[in-house]
Amino acid sequence: MLRKSAPPRALVRISRPDAEVWLERLRSAGFCTVDELPADLLLVADEGADAAIAETSRSKHAPAVVVADASAERVEPLLRAGAWAVLEHGTSELRCERRLERLARCVRQSREVEFLRRLVNAAPDVVFAADREHRILYINTSDEYIGRSVFDFVPPHHHTVLAHSLERVFEHGEEASHIVAQADIEPTVWWSTRLAPITEHDEVTMVAVVARDITEAMRVERELKATKTELEQRVVERTDELMQINAALRAEIVERKRLEEELRAVASLKKIFANTVIEAQEQERKRVARELHDAIGQVLVALKMDADWIDDKLGGDSELTTVARDLSGKLGHTIDAVRNVIRDLRPPMLDELGVSSALEAYANQLSRRTDVDCELSVSAEELPPLEPETATGVFRIGQEALNNAVRHAQAARVHLTLLTRDNTIVLTVEDNGSGIPDDALEARSSVGLMGMRERASLLRGRFTITARQGRGTTICAQIPLRPGITLPALAQA
Repeated sequence: MLRKSAPPRALVRISRPDAEVWLERLRSAGFCTVDELPADLLLVADEGADAAIAETSRSKHAPAVVVADASAERVEPLLRAGAWAVLEHGTSELRCERRLERLARCVRQSREVEFLRRLVNAAPDVVFAADREHRILYINTSDEYIGRSVFDFVPPHHHTVLAHSLERVFEHGEEASHIVAQADIEPTVWWSTRLAPITEHDEVTMVAVVARDITEAMRVERELKATKTELEQRVVERTDELMQINAALRAEIVERKRLEEELRAVASLKKIFANTVIEAQEQERKRVARELHDAIGQVLVALKMDADWIDDKLGGDSELTTVARDLSGKLGHTIDAVRNVIRDLRPPMLDELGVSSALEAYANQLSRRTDVDCELSVSAEELPPLEPETATGVFRIGQEALNNAVRHAQAARVHLTLLTRDNTIVLTVEDNGSGIPDDALEARSSVGLMGMRERASLLRGRFTITARQGRGTTICAQIPLRPGITLPALAQA
């Protein structure tokens, strides 16, 4: 028996009063009734059943269920006319219940089919079904395509591929997919299709086709391919351009390296030349100092001794005595001047007593001649013996620094410091003069500064100048004790 508490099976609309008995039975079976369409079932009586069935078929209303008083011969024509069921008034309760059960199943199936139909119709893709003769049986776009062959919509050059895909579906039950163009429309519309079998009693009776319009996607893909080709061409052109630039840069790098090698060679030659010139100067200074001492100096001393002897012999205050004394005095001044020149050219103490004694003697002599307070401080640690070129270089740097302080900076006080530190001899000359202008530090006309810097460089040393305008200048030279020593990073002394 049917449970009265079950949810409604269908909506039933009664069309004639004489179907009231079966309407009551339907209500008892769980069906609901409505007065107006739409409804799942249209309950009509035998009288006027043909017209009611035809009307519901044309208007796509609910399927008709006929309540008939006619005999069994009348039932079959009603069913052929489109009735879903014919319920005779004389049907027993059991048969009535069974028929109502079948009717409920039909209604449920009808609902499912209608739901699927509406779902497919709402899909953006084209969905259709075709039989083994390739005729369209259903389509969700327009009924005008029903009955036509699927090949009517595909260009001839795609027929072979489509026929092969349909054969796979119907003969082997396999799914297939491919891209085809629509033949009956311009411009061409491209479709991505997927074919799937529809079986009935384990036999493929129809094929379901889902087609998606990919024309816009194809257009975008073509544009992307064209853009990609253009970009690839640009990349090739840019690559060629960059390769040319790279080749030019490599050539420029090679040229720069060649120039750098030449500059290094020139710098090396310059150092060799400068070292040769300085060495030649020192040798020439020695030679000239020796000549002055051995030749002119001795002659002057002899002449002074002769003038003094004449003065002693003449005696008294005669005119000749006055001349002899005057000559002796002039010769004494000349001898002092020659000795100063000799000391400037090459002080004997440098070779005999070392650089510290030579600098001290030169500073004392400069103090006496200029009234400038020159002071030398030597570290408590005794200076080790220096190579001749190192000693000469340190002395010349100190000599030039003292001369600059006295001649150009108008200094009243100059302090020299000489010490050794980390295998390095450090000479610092500090004055309280007017300082050095910034533009004069690198000026080529500053021969003295360039000479000191060049001497330090030739000895693989460092040379720094700290000039404070109006507050004096500090010159620092850091020279390796031996030529093979490489200076570490040294702070200014």
